[in-house]
Amino acid sequence: LSDFVTRANAAGKILGSVCHGALGLCGAKGIDGESLVKGRRVTGVTNGQINTFGIAVTPKRPEEELRKFGATYECQHAFRDPFTTHGIPYRWQTLERTAFELIYGAIMVPSLLKAMGETPEAPFEPALVLFGSVLAVTLATAFSERLSHGLETDARILTAEAVGTAWAHSQPTLTVANVPTVLFLAAGMGWLTMETATTLSQAFCIVILVVLGARVGWVVAHNWWRPFGGGVFTGGIGSALAHLKYAIR
Repeated sequence: LSDFVTRANAAGKILGSVCHGALGLCGAKGIDGESLVKGRRVTGVTNGQINTFGIAVTPKRPEEELRKFGATYECQHAFRDPFTTHGIPYRWQTLERTAFELIYGAIMVPSLLKAMGETPEAPFEPALVLFGSVLAVTLATAFSERLSHGLETDARILTAEAVGTAWAHSQPTLTVANVPTVLFLAAGMGWLTMETATTLSQAFCIVILVVLGARVGWVVAHNWWRPFGGGVFTGGIGSALAHLKYAIR
């Protein structure tokens, strides 16, 4: 298997693995003769997951073997960031890592705006509701994920590293809410009309959904129409979910 992976890499093929499959990358060589995974960001089933699922009888553990061969081992739990990539431009890595939070915020903000009415009368009310609601939900989500991570890995949840990770995961969602918040603060100061602030806030969220959908389309198939279709589809689904969330509220 290692020889096959070595030849595939030399031929420029895209390589990936799932769960214990990362062990198949460990013995492979790069074009420089070094270990293929050396210095690369790689993931695989964690020691904590192996213990949790009761499969500790496996002779080798990906987390240990990948580190042994010089890989930069990465993992996330609670069904977040289930894969890691090496070689993708940093700007797209950042977007893809925060896609969940961005989409969540881009759906939550329009639903909150609809719940307050198309053009809220009180100038500062939308800013307060948006920031407060999104902050509360985001912190609750981050806290639940830290608890889940502790259960899966037996790791402490109140360390500086854990708090920093939770905050990093919360930032994208808060950013999505902060832009409309600033717009409504500007409306409260008389710099914008309420109608303009509402329209720009909704447009901002739709743009986020369209960009993420277009990126998914490009990843699936490198042609012009998949990104277009992905953007339209994601924007439409996001808008529909925002209306559904408003209806349920």
